[in-house]
Amino acid sequence: MIQRLRQDLLRVAPSPVNVLITGESGAGKELIARAIHEESNRPGGPFVAINCSALPSGLIESELFGHYRGAFTGAVADRTGHVVRAHQGTLLLDEIGELPLDVQAKLLRVLQERVVDPLGATASIPVDVRVIAATHRNLEQLVEAGRFREDLYYRINVVHLRAPSLRERTGDIPELIEEIRKDRIRRHGLPDIRFTPGTVARLAAHSYPGNIRELINIVERLLIMNDGGTVEASAVDLPPPLHAEPPLTADGPLDGAWSRLEAAHEAAQLSLLRRAIETWPGESNTILAERLGVTRRVLEKRLKDFGLDKPRAVSRRKPE
Repeated sequence: MIQRLRQDLLRVAPSPVNVLITGESGAGKELIARAIHEESNRPGGPFVAINCSALPSGLIESELFGHYRGAFTGAVADRTGHVVRAHQGTLLLDEIGELPLDVQAKLLRVLQERVVDPLGATASIPVDVRVIAATHRNLEQLVEAGRFREDLYYRINVVHLRAPSLRERTGDIPELIEEIRKDRIRRHGLPDIRFTPGTVARLAAHSYPGNIRELINIVERLLIMNDGGTVEASAVDLPPPLHAEPPLTADGPLDGAWSRLEAAHEAAQLSLLRRAIETWPGESNTILAERLGVTRRVLEKRLKDFGLDKPRAVSRRKPE
């Protein structure tokens, strides 16, 4: 999944087309946008990232497109908008689904005409900017509800990339942990603190409802709070999921409870088997079953049920 995303990213980066990145909150949409910018034909230009949901409601238009002194009460000086700041570079509009309809109309003009009209301006300003939009919401549903312009949707959705959640790529977690460890050590000027294999294994087993953002938070905390040169597994205190489903009880809501439980169980088994195959490639089914604590018959049945291709075991026979 990640390999396919990398391939698509490298294909689209050199072109000037607009890109829509979707995915859960914290799944790394901004990281994908930055990678597109770095691989584009304008990496030396600015990369301007704006969270549309964080812009003050009364100042969104001014923040994006700018204004001139006296354009409205309180406009005591000229202000350059984010679109103009991103000239000859890339503009990331994160959570674009939160923009009001009137601002969407002005953004559409930027994409169509390649000009910006600051508040109080008497002439348009030409801009050369590549726009990448990101959202965790379903824009098609917003279009149907009349809360997002259909013409703008098709303008930003020339190429669609999806940022997979961390639970969809558990095999990448150890590598991500190492990258985050090195980055945070460099940022904070920390000594070369290492994680034991047990620590990495325990971190990799977490579900991460907050995705990469949660993983970064946990790794960073472990590094900062560490007293020695190694982080042991016992130091890992993983938080419970913020949106965990309530326990199934006799007096609780039971509608669909059995199917939800079975689905969660199957998803956990699938994730475990994928990690086991990646961790112990080439092991025989007998050895793999012993490591997992199940019978070989159960293991082979689940591998078949999930359609998992397990690498052939490496022969241990000595040459004759």
